[in-house]
Amino acid sequence: MSEHRRSGNRRHHTAPAADPLQASGRKAAAGTGSRTHADDSININAGTGTDSDREARRRRREARRSASAEDVSISRFSAAGSSGEGSAAAHSHASDESRSAVRTSPVKASKASGNHTEQTAAAPKKQHGSVLPLILCAVICIVAGFAAGRTLELSSVPVIGTFLSAGATVTVSGKNTVSDGSVLPDCASEEASDSDDPLVTLRESLTDGRSVLSTLRTLYPDYLIIAKDNRYNFFRINNELAKHSYNTEQVSVLPSGEYQYVDAEGNTISHKGIDVSSHQGDIDWEKVNADGVEFAIIRALYRGYESGKLVEDKEFEANIEGAAANGINTGVYVFTQSINEDEIREEAEALFALLEPYDFKGPVVIDIENAANGEGRMDKLPVKERTELTALFCELVKEKGFTPVIYFNIESALSMVELPLLEDYEKWFAGYNADFYYPYSYKLWQYSDTGAVDGIDGNVDLDLYVDGDFGW
Repeated sequence: MSEHRRSGNRRHHTAPAADPLQASGRKAAAGTGSRTHADDSININAGTGTDSDREARRRRREARRSASAEDVSISRFSAAGSSGEGSAAAHSHASDESRSAVRTSPVKASKASGNHTEQTAAAPKKQHGSVLPLILCAVICIVAGFAAGRTLELSSVPVIGTFLSAGATVTVSGKNTVSDGSVLPDCASEEASDSDDPLVTLRESLTDGRSVLSTLRTLYPDYLIIAKDNRYNFFRINNELAKHSYNTEQVSVLPSGEYQYVDAEGNTISHKGIDVSSHQGDIDWEKVNADGVEFAIIRALYRGYESGKLVEDKEFEANIEGAAANGINTGVYVFTQSINEDEIREEAEALFALLEPYDFKGPVVIDIENAANGEGRMDKLPVKERTELTALFCELVKEKGFTPVIYFNIESALSMVELPLLEDYEKWFAGYNADFYYPYSYKLWQYSDTGAVDGIDGNVDLDLYVDGDFGW
């Protein structure tokens, strides 16, 4: 799991997500600037006249400039709103063509301005300053629209029209879904902020150094928000799904960085675990046991995310036997990149054959996260198909008498599968902080991929569970 997850998960859990809207720092399309330059040239060569004539020409110039600015704002806004409405799956898997159309609209506007493009680009500060004001302006407009309980036409602010046409998009999934960033629905919670003025909350949060993503998450508690594909994606929380009851105040962090979950009296009620693969090399399981590790989830198989070849982990046999010989409970996982039912069945059958020699009773995990480079063969599947293949694997595992478990992080949970269709299966969640932002039920928690355990050279993933029937 580690070999595919290092870059993928850490983007979502280790540090504040990079603001996907920073791309908005592009210069404005060369509409208003170029037209103004052209108008000035005409008037320079217009010859002389009476004072009243010059005054009339000046007024006409001002009127044309005003109309030009309005036209440019409207055209930019129209370009930014080119993508249509859709479900959560549609937002998460938007076509490259639609995203390209949104991103390139400023370029087309610049080309239309002819020879004046370079002159406009040479003075970007005259257009709209630095990146940060754009980001803040866009977020303020978004927040104000939600908080006011009304639709907000962002094109009414010229700089926001440019900002959106540069590819900055807000996607809302759930009731009243919109994807083009032009109109936001009446869906803000009245409890979104302790302050009566959400803009005050926004200002204070950003002043305190919090990221835009973190600030939005605070303001919209009825939504789960992730940054993906150069946009913020809003997923309305589904209250029909089972929720966990974890509490940040019950997480105890040891000097080593290890987490423990404690009860109201401070007693540790969690179990310490790790997950390993051939990337950890030769493991001294006696030392691992002495370090307090109670369970280990061991990679058995992985499928190449480009080749599709199914491969047994070269350290699987040594790891499962070494862990069991030292009294450590074991589970196994498969990193899947299957794209059809035949491949899922192949994975399940190969795994059962590997487990046959052992008295194995632990959980069997399917790892459905995306490939680290985002170009895995399974990543191209529609959400519905990916969900169906995941459920098929779990059913095959149940038929063999094992406990099926699905591993994912917040991005894969929200945008790659349909969670309601996987509600019957246990979950293993990767979240690298203790804020418990993800609300849905899971029994296993991977909280670090940079842990240290005696007997293992280098980093190892750290896990824990509080309760759960895993056959141990």
